[in-house]
Amino acid sequence: MWRLSKYELARMPKQAQGIIIYIDDECAQLNLMFGVVLYAAAKACGYLPNPFCCLEYAAYGVRINAAAPGRIATGMLAKASSSNPERFARLFILMRRLGTLEEVAEAVLWLASLDAPFLTGQVLGVDGRYLAS
Repeated sequence: MWRLSKYELARMPKQAQGIIIYIDDECAQLNLMFGVVLYAAAKACGYLPNPFCCLEYAAYGVRINAAAPGRIATGMLAKASSSNPERFARLFILMRRLGTLEEVAEAVLWLASLDAPFLTGQVLGVDGRYLAS
């Protein structure tokens, strides 16, 4: 992600504006599950640059944020899961359900909108508060 962003970031100060939104994963923040160390480390590379990039680019009007979806009802989750994802949601997600692709899209659109002009360097969990449970 950083390789792509650095080229865009080079142009944004001249424009005096810009928005970069990384799509991350709640696994990178805190996921106490066995067998996901390498996956979590790779995902952390997506959101860790956020606060540092903000230090350099916020003064130019560039906002850099991330959306971190949790368990989202997709075909991929259904295929990858050896257990019942809906049961997992009832037990571990505070909202007691899986998220939807539309909910992730709405969160990303909000981060990119003029409704969030003062928000930068943040990772927005779109996870039904899985990380809190």
